[in-house]
Amino acid sequence: MKSHEIIKKHDGLVLFYPFSGIHFDIMHHLKHSISGLDLKFLFVYCSIGVTKDEYDHWSKNNPLARGHFEDVTFIENKLGLKKIEINSFQKLSDDQFDAEYYTFDACELIFVKSEVFQYIDYLLKEEVKLPDMNLILSYAQGFDNVLITLIQKFHPIRTEDQKYNHVKIIVVNNHYLEDVCELYAQTNSYQSRIEIEEKVDDRNIQKYSVLFEHQGYYSKANIFGRFF
Repeated sequence: MKSHEIIKKHDGLVLFYPFSGIHFDIMHHLKHSISGLDLKFLFVYCSIGVTKDEYDHWSKNNPLARGHFEDVTFIENKLGLKKIEINSFQKLSDDQFDAEYYTFDACELIFVKSEVFQYIDYLLKEEVKLPDMNLILSYAQGFDNVLITLIQKFHPIRTEDQKYNHVKIIVVNNHYLEDVCELYAQTNSYQSRIEIEEKVDDRNIQKYSVLFEHQGYYSKANIFGRFF
């Protein structure tokens, strides 16, 4: 099975996380925040794999590092540390890059080792509808033309008479929040938002801003109920 086949067949929320590393906390927090809606979750992580030595050196010298080490056992261990019990694992048969597929606790995870735009081009070639996916934005390299191009591949700027979508962008810890709002400043797109806070430990709180188009849906249940 190939990654695009899983994405196209999924009948719940598909959340695409570019530059993800092994930032697995977000899966638990988002699922916990909207657990009452009985929705299925498919997280698609895209991260460039490196060797163990490269990972050790990079994470030691980069305080924001989340990890990109590609060994399957390493990924499984990191999932385990987040108290995620894997139900099944499958090596996917994508030709151009390595990809693994995990299931656990009513969730699914595709972990892809690929340059982000290469993988996006692959999805487009396989006729995956990017606007049907929900984009997660967290710290990468800064809000520049690369990130703007990526965002608009998933959620193009539309004129007022074009069809409305619903919730599409999740911004972690307010990274780039104002930049995204400014990007869509000339339309109603992604100008409304709700904020979610999830306690990580006694000292830290993970924050998520969920951006959506203004249609009068302000409750969390209604917002996420229209996620897809």
